[in-house]
Amino acid sequence: MIDAILAWCETHEDEVETRQIPEGPFRDMLDKGLPLSERQVAWVKGIYEKVFDVPLYENAFSAGKVPIGEALRTPVPEVLKKPLPLRPPGRR
Repeated sequence: MIDAILAWCETHEDEVETRQIPEGPFRDMLDKGLPLSERQVAWVKGIYEKVFDVPLYENAFSAGKVPIGEALRTPVPEVLKKPLPLRPPGRR
């Protein structure tokens, strides 16, 4: 992803400033070759989505692509059907 972003930045130098994409951190990440933290990975993915307009997360459930599960085969106990008590039990 970082290579694709850097290639895009080289070809679209005029848009780099308008989209507010800093190039420095990308070059540092590649030069050091260190593993990225979770925040850095999320940041790179966010920039990738912003530059290429490609969502990396697809909500398949809301789109109706995931089948809905079956109902419970075992009956629900009556205790779970009652409303919860208003207060937790006190100490004795």
